[in-house]
Amino acid sequence: MTKVTHIWALGFVNGFACWQNFELPATLKIRLHNRAYFLRDTFFAAQWVAKRLIEKGEKGAIVSTASRAGRNGSTVVDYGASKAAVINMTQSLGKALGPHGIRVNAIAPGLIDTDMGARVPETHQKNHVATSALRRVGQ
Repeated sequence: MTKVTHIWALGFVNGFACWQNFELPATLKIRLHNRAYFLRDTFFAAQWVAKRLIEKGEKGAIVSTASRAGRNGSTVVDYGASKAAVINMTQSLGKALGPHGIRVNAIAPGLIDTDMGARVPETHQKNHVATSALRRVGQ
């Protein structure tokens, strides 16, 4: 059994979004800029943890927050693209940090039963339920 000596918990929200209809490409540039924090903040948090683990010669794990939209695409183009980037970065960090004994993974939740989730059009909600592993919206 491994003795846990400390846990670093990084508390920042890197996964909120709102449902909105696709807009014109000129607006997409602004929205992509605003979504860049998903990738940027996830990278800097992982970098912070990795540096400390490597300096101490410790093994560990880093978990990123992605989304099903990053794997399946999304009609909210900027959101899906930013979460796909988080997934790719997570895989790349895993390759880079694996030799140091640091595992890097991502969770990818889908639609969650919240006020925001309720604004998702019903056809998209039904599609999510039909394609999710538990055949339901997350609680």
